[in-house]
Amino acid sequence: MKEILINCGIIQKSGVILSNGELEDVFVEHTASSGAVGNVYKGVVDNVVPGMQSAFIDIGLEKNAFLFIDDIANKGNEADIRKLLKKGQEIVVQIIKEAQGVKGARVSTAITLPGHNLVLMPDQDYVGVSKKIEDEEAKTRLKSLISKLKNEHHGYIVRTDACSASQEQIQTEMDFLEDLWSSISRDAKTKNAPALLHSQDSLLLTVIRDFFDDSIEKLTVNTPDAFDEAKRLALVLTPHLKDRIFLKEADLFALTGIETKIKKLLQKKVWLDNGGYLVIDYTEALTVIDVNTGKFTGDYDLNKTIVKTNVLAAKEIARQLRLRAIGGIIVVDFIDMESDEDRQTVLDALEEASKSDKTKTNILGFAPLGLVELTRKKSRLSLADSMQCTCPYCEGDGRILNENSILNNLLFALKRAVDNNDSTIAVLRLNPYILTALKKHVTALKENFASISIFVREDQGMHVEDYNISLLKEISDQEGLIKVI
Repeated sequence: MKEILINCGIIQKSGVILSNGELEDVFVEHTASSGAVGNVYKGVVDNVVPGMQSAFIDIGLEKNAFLFIDDIANKGNEADIRKLLKKGQEIVVQIIKEAQGVKGARVSTAITLPGHNLVLMPDQDYVGVSKKIEDEEAKTRLKSLISKLKNEHHGYIVRTDACSASQEQIQTEMDFLEDLWSSISRDAKTKNAPALLHSQDSLLLTVIRDFFDDSIEKLTVNTPDAFDEAKRLALVLTPHLKDRIFLKEADLFALTGIETKIKKLLQKKVWLDNGGYLVIDYTEALTVIDVNTGKFTGDYDLNKTIVKTNVLAAKEIARQLRLRAIGGIIVVDFIDMESDEDRQTVLDALEEASKSDKTKTNILGFAPLGLVELTRKKSRLSLADSMQCTCPYCEGDGRILNENSILNNLLFALKRAVDNNDSTIAVLRLNPYILTALKKHVTALKENFASISIFVREDQGMHVEDYNISLLKEISDQEGLIKVI
C-alpha cells in the first residue's frame, strides 16, 4: 500500500510517501525567502559582466542571482549581453538552480509552470511531448490536442501522466496554468522590484502535482485548512483522486514513527541489511558516498562478499539519493572488485534501483580511478539543506580540535597570563570533558605552574574548545570549585 502523509506544523509543512510503511520520499516546505527552484521573481539588474556574458540580478534574496546569456529567452543570435540587459533594468526571472555556498541562485527568463499533465511555457509557441511517452500514436494525438486547445502565444510540454487524462482534465489544467500566468503577469506590472511573484515550493502543490497518482491509495493531512487546499488542488490536477484525500487532526509523524526515520536520514552513516554501511558526505561541489563491508565478513569467498555488499549498497544509494533529495554531481567509492563483469553487475543494480526515481539520474559508470560517477537533477533543496544549517562552532567543518590541542592552547594562554601577573590562584572555567583531560596531566602542571594553585569550575554549556581564565590573589567562595593542583 502506498500513501502520502502531510504533517502541517505551526512553522512549516512536511510530507512523506510511504510504501508498505517504509519511507519512499520526503518533502519539507520552505519559506518564500529561501529561493527554491521554480520560484518566479521580479528582479533588478545589479551588474552586467561582459567578460562572463552574464548579469547579477537582485531578486531580494541574501545573494544576487546569476543570469547567463544562454538563459535569456528569445535573444535570437545576440551574443553580447550588454545589448540585452542594462544596470537598473527590471526583469522577470525564475530560479533554475538554488543558491549553494557563496554562489547565488542561477536564474532564467524562460519561465515554465508545471502542472500534473502539462508544463506551460509562456514565452514559447511550441508543443513538445515527454520522451517517456514512447507510443507514437499517443504522441501524435496529444500533440494535436494541445495544439488545438492552447493559447496561440504560449507553448506546452506534455507530461507522461497526460496519456491517461481526458480532454476535459487537460482543458481544466490548461485553464489553471493560464490563470496562474495571468496572475504572475499582473503582479509583475504592479509590484516593486525585487519581489516574489510566484512560489513553486508549496508542499501541497508539489505533492499533488507530481506524486498524487493512481498508485497512491490514500493522502492524509492533519489540518482542516490543508485538507481544503488539497481538495481544491486535486479538483484541478487529479480530479479522479479527490475522494482519496482524508483529514486526521493529529501529529501524523509522531503517530507513525516517521520523525525517527527522518532523523536517520540526516546522519552520515547508513547501515545495510548485511552489516555493511555507507558514509555520505556533502561538499559544496559534489556528494561523496563511501561503501564499507563493516560487520559483514561473508562465508569463505572474499570476492562474493564484496560484490554482494556493493549490490546492496547500490540499491540503498538510489534510495538515499531520493529520500535525501540529493542532486548535482555524486561520486561513489564502491569496494574494489576484481572483474569488469562484477562491476557491471553493480552498475546494473544501481540502474535498476534508480528507475523508480521520478527525478532524472544519469549514471556515467566507473571512472579510471575506480569511482562511479553519476548526476541527479536538482529538483528541490536537499533534505539536509531543508532541515539543517551550518554549525556556528565549526562553521561547517564537522570537526573540532582534539583534547591535546585544546589543552595545549589552554596551557599556553594560562602561562602567558601567569607570567604577567603576580596572582597566586588561577580559576579556569571549562567544559567537563576538558577537565577530565586536564586531570591526566597533574604532574606536568605542578612542574610548570609551581607558583600558583589551579581551580576549575565546570560549565556543561561551554563549547569544548572554549575556556575562561581568572587570576586571583584569594578566593572568598570555593563552592563548586574543583582543585587540580
